[in-house]
Amino acid sequence: MKTIAVATQKGGQGKTTIALHLAFAAEEMDLKVLYVDMDEQGNGSLVLAGDSRIAYESGYSALTTGALFDSTTGGHVKPLVTEKNIDLIAPDPLLPKYIQGTFDPGSPALAAPRTVLAQFAQEYDLCVIDAPPAQGQVLAALLAASDAVISPMSIDLFSIDGVGNLLETITQVRDAVNPALMQLGIVPNQVNTRSKGEMSTLKDLRSAYGALITPYAFNLRYAVKAAISSRKPVWKGVSGTSHSKAAKEWKDNCRTVLEQLDLLESN
Repeated sequence: MKTIAVATQKGGQGKTTIALHLAFAAEEMDLKVLYVDMDEQGNGSLVLAGDSRIAYESGYSALTTGALFDSTTGGHVKPLVTEKNIDLIAPDPLLPKYIQGTFDPGSPALAAPRTVLAQFAQEYDLCVIDAPPAQGQVLAALLAASDAVISPMSIDLFSIDGVGNLLETITQVRDAVNPALMQLGIVPNQVNTRSKGEMSTLKDLRSAYGALITPYAFNLRYAVKAAISSRKPVWKGVSGTSHSKAAKEWKDNCRTVLEQLDLLESN
């Protein structure tokens, strides 16, 4: 199983939309996919299971995100099988405690996600972690459990300002616990290609950060928002030239990421 974290340090970057499209693309390519919804809003769970708070329901017995921070969680507790053929670990009432809390550097809770997810390594080809928009120990714990990380970034001042902190966290995790962690790049997202200002800023970012900025971008497309609202990827039910362009762009980008993870052969 390859595990990829889709991580940013602030909300509004389109992180969940990219994470979901990666999961949808992998599933359509006959890969067995596990989706870990670590975002308190539960938007990934809403798309995959039809309910953002499904794990809050009384009697919910599937594996939840809170249990990932307990190293004694056994493999007998399984993720939820969803109608989308993508299994789900949904956010529960314990998740905010972990996101907002602090832990001692040697806390077992920080090593637990890696231990718990490893129990499912033979059951899935890909695990997509939709990480919470935060920095610190919880993000570090999720990066420690990952083979790779990709970081969506909108082209605006506040998003750009947070890049340095994110890169620092990734470096710290590599140095401390996960030297094999691959940085697949900072991927420009929600890019308005009609804005001369944004395109100029993107050009400057590529000059400043070089290969850290991915050569591809997820551009701003209404069709993407509409598709996710309908709980499907943008390449399903394509209608019109603009939609067709968005579908090809997003599917090609997702395939590129899966190829980088060695889950698919390069064309």
